[in-house]
Amino acid sequence: ASTYMLSLLTSTKKTVAMQQANRGASRDYYSSPFNLSDAYEQCLAEAKDNLGPSLQRYAMDNISTTYNPKTNDYFVVLHVDVGTIIDYTDASIYCSVDPVEHKVSYYKEVYPGDTGSILSRTIKFFSEL
Repeated sequence: ASTYMLSLLTSTKKTVAMQQANRGASRDYYSSPFNLSDAYEQCLAEAKDNLGPSLQRYAMDNISTTYNPKTNDYFVVLHVDVGTIIDYTDASIYCSVDPVEHKVSYYKEVYPGDTGSILSRTIKFFSEL
């Protein structure tokens, strides 16, 4: 019985590792071409990579998010809350997503107003100590 359990555990670990390695690789762009939803997902993934757990809430701006046929890319605008659940800053994220390469070609976070980003506020706080 212990050999069976060891074999099952090894098999499960391999399956999980394969699923993690293939995350996103199962998308068949030939059957269903790259679209605005895919561009949104790519931009959101980039935001999550850059902001980590400080990304609290997010929503795509449906009016500003567009496909530009002249440049053959998607321009995605996200409105996000960055910080903690209690103390957060509103921000906007702008992405250009290449539909051929299926990845973000431009990424920018913008923190409007005088409050600045969480990072700039943290630096200012510690410099005033």
